[in-house]
Amino acid sequence: MWKYREKLPKEVGDLTPLFRGVLGWKDSVQTGNAREELKDRGIPKSQDGSMEGTWTAHRLVLNPNVLNHLFGDAQMFTIQNGKEVPYDVRIEHIELMIYPLGSAFLVFHIDWIGNGKTLSLPDVRTLLFVSKYRHKLEGLSLGWCFTSSESEKKYPKFAGEEYGKYRYSCGEMFAARYNRKRVSLSSIGNWLLSMIEENPTAPISRFDYPRHAHHHSTVVIDREPSNQILQEYLFHLRRAFGQSNRPPIEKSIDKSVLGQILVWRVNRYVGISREGTVSLSWTLTQDEKDFERASWHTKFQGIYLLLQLHALAEKLVFLELSDMAAANAERLQIVAESTFDNNIKGIRDQLRELSSRLVRYTISMSTNDCGGISEYSEFFGSLRDSFGIPALRKEISGELKDFLALLESFYWEEEKRKRDQSAIQRQVVAEVTKKDKEKRDAKDRRFELVISILGSISVPFAVIGGIFGMNMDDLPNVPFWIVMGATASFSLILFFLMFCWRVSLGDWIFSRKTSSMVSAQGRSSEMGPQTRLIN
Repeated sequence: MWKYREKLPKEVGDLTPLFRGVLGWKDSVQTGNAREELKDRGIPKSQDGSMEGTWTAHRLVLNPNVLNHLFGDAQMFTIQNGKEVPYDVRIEHIELMIYPLGSAFLVFHIDWIGNGKTLSLPDVRTLLFVSKYRHKLEGLSLGWCFTSSESEKKYPKFAGEEYGKYRYSCGEMFAARYNRKRVSLSSIGNWLLSMIEENPTAPISRFDYPRHAHHHSTVVIDREPSNQILQEYLFHLRRAFGQSNRPPIEKSIDKSVLGQILVWRVNRYVGISREGTVSLSWTLTQDEKDFERASWHTKFQGIYLLLQLHALAEKLVFLELSDMAAANAERLQIVAESTFDNNIKGIRDQLRELSSRLVRYTISMSTNDCGGISEYSEFFGSLRDSFGIPALRKEISGELKDFLALLESFYWEEEKRKRDQSAIQRQVVAEVTKKDKEKRDAKDRRFELVISILGSISVPFAVIGGIFGMNMDDLPNVPFWIVMGATASFSLILFFLMFCWRVSLGDWIFSRKTSSMVSAQGRSSEMGPQTRLIN
């Protein structure tokens, strides 16, 4: 149903190389100085001629057969003075502009005088006011119908069972085409964007929440209006205000209120606002080939429409990034220590991705100057100012910086808490190790004491046994029990002497250590004031 539209307005070639690449201009880096410049800078090219890594907008157009089959006889219905009034219009083509980070625009190119009739400025104002509503509005916007007398005659044929699959695939558009049912602009858009695997009779809504659609309109009148009428309709048309819902004329002529007016020629005025843009011009001659009558609407609906869509895409992307930052800010709260680290890590990862997207989009897609002639640059800059894009870009950059600074402070506080916990754990481990060492030392001392006792008792017996076991003739003949008693007495005396020596030696060593520590502390306290004075 959709096909890729490769051809862009020739005026796109006048824009900057980066802007041309963003819009999908395939020859933007294939000719002339641009190619040599990129070659000198070492920037590679992709197969379609754009710079590799550059985000590119994709432009799809509805198949002409589908357009003529379903949207060939378009009518828009409204209420005027309590009566139902139809307007015959012609839908020239329908486009789908897809931009990076998920923003897309469904563009209806509508010729309000496609039936050959002329319209007055009040009629144009009414059409823009009614057509901006995406949904039906009782007493004002009654919807769109595509039934002609010829298609209505085919309804009994297509109502048969053999065309059940066809009716199912058309959804609401079947009744709007063959049975004079009126559908809203939102219903048409949702059906056009429905996927193959989805139910076309109940398509998923893929539009954002605002009730109104943006408009980009070209109005060419046959005579020069008065200054009052010119200012009034520039104010009304660019905001798509209705006849009974318009502000006082005194406010409408104030140039500082809600938008700008660009004057490019003596007979050409362009009004810019957040609701839409309008070019109001008039012919200077009666020649059918007059530029305003023959060519200006094509140019304004070409290059200028692309510039407006790009500015809208910038706004939507920055709003989406701002919403992502706000969602992360809502998650930033004090939680339990067990999950604090995981939450901070998750938020930091998401903010890192968000910052990466912001930087990449700012470098690749967002620019203050589109290049080209003065009118292009002034129009694009005025659009960005009206949409508040520079302020929004600065705001989200500041929010991310503040958010990252807050996260960094939380991160360093968490790191300090971890270091303190590690120090406490190391201290506990050191104390446990010290106690274990003291226990092992005590066991070793007890073992040494037992060995010493056994040695002091057994050594004399071993010595005496060794002496009397010698085969010598001059050994004294002493009774056995006397020898054993004398040896035991000597062992006890030896044990007592060793015990006293150990106790006295331990006290002397301990006293030496204590006195050394006291003297060292004394010297430190004496040197302390001198050290502070030096520092």
